Amino acid sequence: MDNFFDLPLEQELLEEMKCKSQTMEVTCGTMIVKEGDQMDYIPMLISGSVRVFHKDDQKDREITLYYVKEKEACMFSYFTLFGDNKSKVFALAEKDSKLLLIPQKLMNEW
Repeated sequence: MDNFFDLPLEQELLEEMKCKSQTMEVTCGTMIVKEGDQMDYIPMLISGSVRVFHKDDQKDREITLYYVKEKEACMFSYFTLFGDNKSKVFALAEKDSKLLLIPQKLMNEW
């Protein structure tokens, strides 16, 4: 995880992220977030690949919105900071992945 913390951020912020966040490892094919899930954290991808998509139940299909790359967060997870904390999308691990789960309350403090 140390390579994740070589981001161009203040050292104090990186240390706080490291101390107050949790990591989660998932295997390829794991549904990380489902539409309607309560989002108490902002997941940032340390390694792997995550596909973010919307399900169109009327047409019985999935619409890929984008892929989250290493050292990125899903932009839709940020939207939950300002709303009802419910996910509006699905997130699926396309490869074995490792995520950093940053508590939303910490994000709100920053």
